[in-house]
Amino acid sequence: MRHKVSCSGAIVLLYISFLGCGARKPTSALAKELLDERIRADGKTIQVSYASVVPLLSTASRIDYAAATDNLAPHELLLKRLMEGKFVTSTKSTTTVRNVANTQYVYELAPAFKRLVTMAPGIVAGPVVVDAVSRVVLLSETKAGALFLWHVNLNPAASIVSGQQQTSGRGAAWFLKQTDGTWSLAEYKIPWAYPPFCADRCPPLLRVPVVAATPSPGLLPRHLP
Repeated sequence: MRHKVSCSGAIVLLYISFLGCGARKPTSALAKELLDERIRADGKTIQVSYASVVPLLSTASRIDYAAATDNLAPHELLLKRLMEGKFVTSTKSTTTVRNVANTQYVYELAPAFKRLVTMAPGIVAGPVVVDAVSRVVLLSETKAGALFLWHVNLNPAASIVSGQQQTSGRGAAWFLKQTDGTWSLAEYKIPWAYPPFCADRCPPLLRVPVVAATPSPGLLPRHLP
């Protein structure tokens, strides 16, 4: 004969009651659905830094990077590749002094590249896509945390700058249980690596945040109820 455990049982069964009577974590499928919806609404993207080529822009140079092939430094080679992708334009000018011709080139970002610039020297690399949610953990009766995997298919400009077609990583999310028993997404964090990638904006100095292997109560944002 089986014995049923009531939620209003004795104190000695409180822990069992907590687990069996409504203190259920959100499923991975629900967590992913909530994340997908929020990230799309936020227009969440990552950025890539083009800081290495900035010193070569808007400055007169005697080097024709479109034609140069040998002994190019990495940042010069990047500029050349951006020109090949039509993301950088060049203006050629020639002056003659005492019968000596002096040819100079000025390189500028093309409109197609400028449209991607958010906070220089960073450009939008592409939208974040959630692949899967794992390790959903019940932190309290009304709070839960989870890890999720994400990726970004980089746009052509970002692919040239980073030398990659895709980048991926792991994020963390926190959920709150509402009074009607449903779960909502409270907050999520997407860590970054820099250079060249960062999330949201690219300040001059960035620290790489650490996401724990399993979300813990200590990771919950302080402003959450």
